[in-house]
Formats: sequence, structure tokens, C-alpha cells
Amino acid sequence: MRVDPELGRRGERLAWTQDQTYVEVYFRLPRNVPASGVQVEIQRERLSVSVTGTAVLAGRLCRPVKVEESLWLIQDGVLEVTLLKESRRGNYADGDTAFHTFWRTVVVGAPADERIPGDAVPPRYYKSASDVSDMPAHQRVASSSRPMIDRSRERR
Repeated sequence: MRVDPELGRRGERLAWTQDQTYVEVYFRLPRNVPASGVQVEIQRERLSVSVTGTAVLAGRLCRPVKVEESLWLIQDGVLEVTLLKESRRGNYADGDTAFHTFWRTVVVGAPADERIPGDAVPPRYYKSASDVSDMPAHQRVASSSRPMIDRSRERR
């Protein structure tokens, strides 16, 4: 699985990525671990994952999730946990904007290799011009009046 380092991280124990609606967390499982050997508990503000009785991840989530619409599955030896953000695109919590839906980590206190550094939210996280207008002014990237595709050098 490929992870955009501006939208998630690939750490030693897990990989994760996000968009404005979901956070997806991936754990590579040891060979021959049956589904019954995996325990996942998703709570509004906590996530716990154990494999064959050993805790792989346990902690307070960066932000709350909708438990009833989050899920997990095992596919090709990988445990995939999909968390629906409680405050998300089109369904913001009071006072939140698209800016507030960005997660820097899955769980609070995660190791450095699982955290997105810095304070800025990458522009590609936003899906529309109205989302970008929610960004703090110091994070906005000035746009150019140049066309995105320069056709002046094309052969005719």
C-alpha cells in the first residue's frame, strides 16, 4: 500500500492515510494468523488492536469517530481498519471547518514515524475552493494566473 507522506504515514507497526471523511489504518499480520486471532475495538475516542493476544495499538484517537459506521477487515494478510471521522467533509462539528478534519496522527502519543510533522495542512487535502477558503490565511498558497497546461510549445 502506497501512503502519501503528507496525508498519512508508514511506520514500523502500521501504515495510515486519510481524506476529509475517513482514516484508514493498515497492519501487516504475521503469516497464518486466523481472523479469530485478531481483536479490534473501535470506540468513539479510542482504538485497540490485538493480534494473537498481543496489543499492537491501543490509545486515544486524534479526534472522535463514528463507531457504527467504522469497520475492519482482513485481506491478503493485512488488517484494514476504516474509521469514519465524526467531524468530516459535509458534516462538520460545531465550529469546525475542513481544516479541523485533518489528522496528524491516528492515536495521541504515537511514535514519531506515525505522526505527520508541522502545522500546515497540505493543499491537496482540500477537495474544493471552498475548502481552501477554510484554511488559515498563513497556510494558503497563492495561485497563479498561468494556465496549468502550457500549450504554447506544442507542435502544430
